[in-house]
Amino acid sequence: MGIYARNLGEWYNVYEGGLAGSGGAPGAAVISDAIADDPLFPVNTFSFTGDGTNGDDGQAYDVYEFLGSGQLVIDEPGLVDALVIAGGGGSWSGNTYSYCGGAGGMLEVSDFFIDSTKTVTVGGGGPTGTAPNSEIVGTCLLAVGGGGGTAGTHASLAYQVSPGGSGGGGSWSWSVPGQGHDGGAGNRSAGGGAGGPATTTTPGIGKESNITGSDVMYCVGGGNGTENIPNTGNGKGTQDPGTIGNSGIAIVRVKVASGSFGPKTRSAVRTAHAARVENGVVRQVIVIPHLDDDDQKITAYCNRIGLPGTWVDTSYTGSRRGQYAGVGDTFTMTRSGGEFVSPEIETVEIEEPNV
Repeated sequence: MGIYARNLGEWYNVYEGGLAGSGGAPGAAVISDAIADDPLFPVNTFSFTGDGTNGDDGQAYDVYEFLGSGQLVIDEPGLVDALVIAGGGGSWSGNTYSYCGGAGGMLEVSDFFIDSTKTVTVGGGGPTGTAPNSEIVGTCLLAVGGGGGTAGTHASLAYQVSPGGSGGGGSWSWSVPGQGHDGGAGNRSAGGGAGGPATTTTPGIGKESNITGSDVMYCVGGGNGTENIPNTGNGKGTQDPGTIGNSGIAIVRVKVASGSFGPKTRSAVRTAHAARVENGVVRQVIVIPHLDDDDQKITAYCNRIGLPGTWVDTSYTGSRRGQYAGVGDTFTMTRSGGEFVSPEIETVEIEEPNV
């Protein structure tokens, strides 16, 4: 049994030590940047030194942890270690029958040769039905989304669930060899996990990876009481809130001469401020991820997260647009980019009555 991945529709066997027959190249790749497509799902960057159990003893590693899709910028081709996890499958529950989601496919390789800048896609959690895949595009590193728990409408039918990286709970569930295991068979069944198959009542166990320097459990099959943790690829249990499985993740680490990112700390997301303008008047001011001070990007972002209206950038330090926006200020678009102005406060003298 090998570990399998797919590239351009074809399946390849991935062996420990890299791709079979890839040849590779001596030395580690040189990675200059990792860019997130959406600031809500950043790329965490940090470093650690291996101790012989989580990497070569005394070797410094840089880690790029994609919580969502983005780009990995390669300056020089070479070897990397990678972990790619697809989204976990969602659950389905009816009056009599319930089916839990399977974990997303889990694919981990070491000393993998990467030749150029790559697009990274990270699948979100799936509803009922197979969840989205995760992939380092242009390589054979593709993890298949977890199977969702599904059912028919009549008790006499044989119930078919969605296949996936790990199968969802139900009948005839199947999984991708080397990426996950089958879900449990029968009614009220659990989802398969990366570390083992499920039974009717017990979800498939997950699988640990220490690619980040610490042992982290990923890809637990869905079942009653399983944890909901984003970016783990866990399947969804029928008694968990909602029916959507857990999102996937993609992690790349590379050997470096010394820790480029300093101590093992996660990078902070840059923030900015936005003002909602209605008929030229500021109605609301919020903190958002930094979006290049671009009003169109800011409006699109706010609308996407459920905040309708027109939004514009405002500087907390007052370095742009006259001053920091306040509720009730007016906003006028100018040739130089716009200006916030506070309303004038009129004062009047009131003669106090004699008492």
